[in-house]
Amino acid sequence: MTHNRDKAQTYWTLAITSVALFMVSLDNLVVTTALPVIRHELHASISQLEWTVNAYTLTFAVLLLTGAALGDRFGRRRMFVLGLLLFTGASAAAALSTSANALDIARALQGVGGAIVTPLTLTILSAAVPAERRGLARFHTEQPAYSILSRGIEREILPTVQRHGMGTLVWGPLAQGLLTGRNPADLRRAGTARHLTDARRLAVVEQLQPLAADAGLPMTHLAMAFAIAHPGVTCALLGARTEAHLDDLLAGLDVTLSDDVLDRIDAIVPPGSDVGALDQAYQPPALGEPSRRRRPPAARAAA
Repeated sequence: MTHNRDKAQTYWTLAITSVALFMVSLDNLVVTTALPVIRHELHASISQLEWTVNAYTLTFAVLLLTGAALGDRFGRRRMFVLGLLLFTGASAAAALSTSANALDIARALQGVGGAIVTPLTLTILSAAVPAERRGLARFHTEQPAYSILSRGIEREILPTVQRHGMGTLVWGPLAQGLLTGRNPADLRRAGTARHLTDARRLAVVEQLQPLAADAGLPMTHLAMAFAIAHPGVTCALLGARTEAHLDDLLAGLDVTLSDDVLDRIDAIVPPGSDVGALDQAYQPPALGEPSRRRRPPAARAAA
């Protein structure tokens, strides 16, 4: 029963998004064939006729990315309906226009509605149809940030990819330059980025430096060897900026950390924990938008 309901919902989603996209695409083309009639009925000049076409095209093209961003921020279905209503209302206004100027304004509003509808039709349809039914393969790899200072993925992500046989390409093993062996005092003075002045991260770096010295390793080699020591990590992205930097990192490929060194790292940064946050860390919209992580008040009761 649930399968049939989901199947019917998918078909309805396909029909609605297809009709909406067809309307937006058709409106971009059909006006061209009607220009002679528009010129005769509304006594429009050549300039006004040009704007009849361009007002739609310009607003549509300029606001496409904005329409997609609004869907991510305020909800795709909500913005899709709003864009469709705006497009439909503007189409009615264009049909009832009694002057060329009024028609041009209505066409511009049509472009705004079309710019909201077009990107959201694709995302809504993709969300409604599972990857298997679209002939797509399942996910094979994950690419999260991972370093001695950013171990949060050890809690859920790495166990999940191991369970499902996925690969993991981790980035940022040098923690944005904090684990390159530079003196924390020099990093503080640099202060060009927020993470270089994060007292918690710098304090951990100061604890790791004597550990690396005791192990007879440069900090870069300690950091890279740690990143690939976890069985859930397939490989680590180097991100070298210079040839000398690359040579240094490649020289540490054969480094193997002993259990004693890994235990000491665990004592400084507990497994599954993060020290501060990366500047480039992805912040899901739900973290900044409460409505994305809360049910409507009427639906919060357990009953």
